[in-house]
Amino acid sequence: MQAQIEFSQQSPFQNFLHQLFSEGYQAEIVQGVFIDYHPYWIQLWICYSKFGMTDGYPYGMPDGAWALEHWQYLSGMADSEWRPDEWKDFCRRCQRAEGAAPFLVKISIVPGADLTRARIVRSIADRQVEFFCTLEERPIARAAASVQGSTGMIADEAGTLGGFLRDRNTGSTYGLTCAHVAQNCGRPVTLNDVSGTKYANAGSVFDSNYATLNTRPGGPCDITIPFLPEHVDIALIEPDRIHTGMNSVSGIGVVDQIYNPSQFGSGSDVVMRGMSSGKHDYYVGAYCAIYRVLFNDGFYRCFDKMFQILSTSGRSPWLPQKMAVRPASGDSGAWILCANASGNYAYCGTLVAVDDFSGYACLADSVLNWAASKHNMVLDPV
Repeated sequence: MQAQIEFSQQSPFQNFLHQLFSEGYQAEIVQGVFIDYHPYWIQLWICYSKFGMTDGYPYGMPDGAWALEHWQYLSGMADSEWRPDEWKDFCRRCQRAEGAAPFLVKISIVPGADLTRARIVRSIADRQVEFFCTLEERPIARAAASVQGSTGMIADEAGTLGGFLRDRNTGSTYGLTCAHVAQNCGRPVTLNDVSGTKYANAGSVFDSNYATLNTRPGGPCDITIPFLPEHVDIALIEPDRIHTGMNSVSGIGVVDQIYNPSQFGSGSDVVMRGMSSGKHDYYVGAYCAIYRVLFNDGFYRCFDKMFQILSTSGRSPWLPQKMAVRPASGDSGAWILCANASGNYAYCGTLVAVDDFSGYACLADSVLNWAASKHNMVLDPV
């Protein structure tokens, strides 16, 4: 994920964002911007990393059937610095910078977008020569809301308590969920214990940044809004003295590490247990440089530094994406976990929103930065 973050900070991409969100009324149809790996580069990478085919394809350009058949072999992180001759030649033929970054920037637009506006957005995509860029129509992403990690909880809305972290400075333990689930500081919280028993007033909302999140009535994201460390959909839950936060996530295992963006990325296998969808395996999709989410109050909030998760069953070329399992409303706050070298799990991010195809999560790094800037906390696994 770190490679996509660094790419998003470079001048060509930043100039592209300003073009996209500053050139008139067409920006109203734009939901956000993904940075994914280019499918052709991924096919080359699979040949190299999985099959030892250092000279590329034996029969020239791969066809669509080969791509579908072998796409599921992609797992783990790809080396974004790798630039084979086949990729450089492909960039030249497509009139892109030779050896361009191996990413495909996807502009997400609303379903049924006005064709005139869509043409303007497409023209902006077509003008990019430093990287590949395209449009895709996606459903609107909605906030996914309607003791042990991944237990059910109710504060302002029903959601999922992802897990517990401990402040290294004070020794206090806090549960993590989304701000739109726990919106008001001091609000009593209902939690389920490890046996599934529901306890009212089992804790309270220690802090929530819900009130500080920028709201949009329905227009585009404004990239002039500074995305400060506190701009993350997160809340801290303080359990009462009777309840003890554990270092495990229900049905998955022990969490003993927190991953930064250099330790996982697009293609990484992850697991999540949400209170609505249950436990399922996923993989990390694209990096979301900027994306807007529709909350239950009818307002959009815009976020940066998010990432997609997609069902591993969706990797199969024979299973329609609509039939793949996916996060659901009520899973907000669930932790995205990655198996680590200790045989346990690392916390990678927190689920914030879902659409008809995928989930959207904030980075664990963003949570740590918010806690450090707001409360001088250094959060570690319990």
